[in-house]
Amino acid sequence: MTIPDPVMAATVPVAHRTHGAALRIEPSAGAALFAPTMMLGTEQGREVLAEHGLLKRKAAEWLPTQRMKDATHICWTTGGNMVPEDVFEEYLRLGEAGLKLVDRHLIPE
Repeated sequence: MTIPDPVMAATVPVAHRTHGAALRIEPSAGAALFAPTMMLGTEQGREVLAEHGLLKRKAAEWLPTQRMKDATHICWTTGGNMVPEDVFEEYLRLGEAGLKLVDRHLIPE
């Protein structure tokens, strides 16, 4: 699965706002934040989760297994603190633009 650049960029200001200035991520690291949404939100993703014993299908419905209920999603976000300030500010600017695109795509008018 791939994540569009505007979505990856949008993770930078979201993480920055949510966790404060101490959390500085690069856009590529932020891609991991969308993994659960992409896995649970697509048929292909649900099938992969089922292959690994995390979901099971009951009629037309997908149900979490105990293994999924016990699961924890961990995102590896190292590297952002090594980004020069001017580059990080650009990541934030691009991310704000990406948020507008993501909002329009995910939230109907």
